[in-house]
Amino acid sequence: MTVPEVRVFEYHDEAYHVWRAAGVRDAAVVHVDAHHDLSWLDDTVHLHIGNYLCQAIKDGIVREVYWVVPDGALSAPRARREIRRQLRNLRREYPRPRRPLRRVGDVWSCELVGCRVVVCDLDTLPVRSGTVLLDLDVDFLLTPGPRLGEGCPADEPWLWPRDCVARLRRTRLAPTLASIACSVEGGYTPLRWKYFGDELAARLLGAQTPGFDRLHEAHRLAGTGAMDAAAQACRDAAAALPNPAAAEFALASMLAQHGRMKAARAAHQAARAHDPSYATAYNCAGPAALDRGHFDAAERAFTDQLALDDGDGHARIGLAYVAMHRRQWSEAETHARAAIERGVDAPDVHRVLARALQHQGRIGEAVTALQRSLRVTLGGHTSRCAIASRRLSRLPVWDAEHGRAYAALAALETRLGRLRDAIAALQLAISSGYRRPTVHVRLARLYAREHRWGAALGEAAAACAAAPSSFARAQRRFRAALTLGLEALRT
Repeated sequence: MTVPEVRVFEYHDEAYHVWRAAGVRDAAVVHVDAHHDLSWLDDTVHLHIGNYLCQAIKDGIVREVYWVVPDGALSAPRARREIRRQLRNLRREYPRPRRPLRRVGDVWSCELVGCRVVVCDLDTLPVRSGTVLLDLDVDFLLTPGPRLGEGCPADEPWLWPRDCVARLRRTRLAPTLASIACSVEGGYTPLRWKYFGDELAARLLGAQTPGFDRLHEAHRLAGTGAMDAAAQACRDAAAALPNPAAAEFALASMLAQHGRMKAARAAHQAARAHDPSYATAYNCAGPAALDRGHFDAAERAFTDQLALDDGDGHARIGLAYVAMHRRQWSEAETHARAAIERGVDAPDVHRVLARALQHQGRIGEAVTALQRSLRVTLGGHTSRCAIASRRLSRLPVWDAEHGRAYAALAALETRLGRLRDAIAALQLAISSGYRRPTVHVRLARLYAREHRWGAALGEAAAACAAAPSSFARAQRRFRAALTLGLEALRT
């Protein structure tokens, strides 16, 4: 199997735009991924990495989806229950008619708005005719089947790109186009395995891969403790690869683990110089540890990253999050300001700073920091630190916390006695989709203080209407927090 055209990108929703630009119609998509990416959406304004396949179905680009899950996911009881739960949720999200789930052996299937969705693995993937699109996500190689649904990649790949392509060839697929998402941002793929995207592309195109083979050997040697041989293999790979950043980044990690920090820093700087995408907030295990509430592990990872690069502002904001969790407000402020000095001008860092200042009683400064977080978001900056998001609010910004930030700003403005500014902030919070009952109640109270009784009654009614959905949302958050807590106890 040699694919005539392969596209590699970071965010998986780019695949939709590639297919649409190519004029694809009525295709079967072989979606090799640890996530289904089929969540329902109402309009393309809210298209993101978790729902782009839904839009492709609605547009007639896709008529069949074959979700290929990692080996073992369909045989491990816990992972199998998770897949069944996700399929049932999809059936509830999508419009009627709702067809029942079907199971034949270890293969599950259902129908969503006329599109057949089949869940299988590489060994049970049926041969397809007609237009076939191969759609891969690198996190597939980093998510063992029994751990599907945990949301955390393994330290080592369960399947290497060479073996993945070999198994795809055995399926006798004939795709007209392949799309490959690296998925580093968000913590789905550890940065040191980002190069798997380029390696998969090279192998699918039938190119020679001596550089990637040598880099694979370097990782194998490092696992056996043969440090000098592993370092030499990294240098050989860097010389053979068109983009040496992957080999240099791997070399930096290996040298740092053995205490050779001067050489590690040089290799790390070389990787960032050759490929600026390696200067990401997800350049260490810290963000993933933060997501899972493992704050001690996050602190170690961010500290180790600063040992490699003292100018890394992302590691500083990571430490600010850790300090904030521990309610060490002065330390959180110090780290947040250090991140800003190092060029991190994202909404997250300003919000951490605002919270640290608020808890120190410096309300005016906290207001300034929150206002800055909203301005940088409207200016096109995205959340790059700790927990990044591709989800949109109702406003055209890449910031899931935009409405919450307006609500927090309103609380601070109220403490300063600026009621009109507080009302304006709450109105913006609601218009951006942050429609919690408490927000409507707070707005009703402010209207009452200004003797605007009609508006106050309207907001009170809105609070009552929002209560049922808010209660359901609180239940979902409680279940998610309980799951994380149980996973932490098991760890």
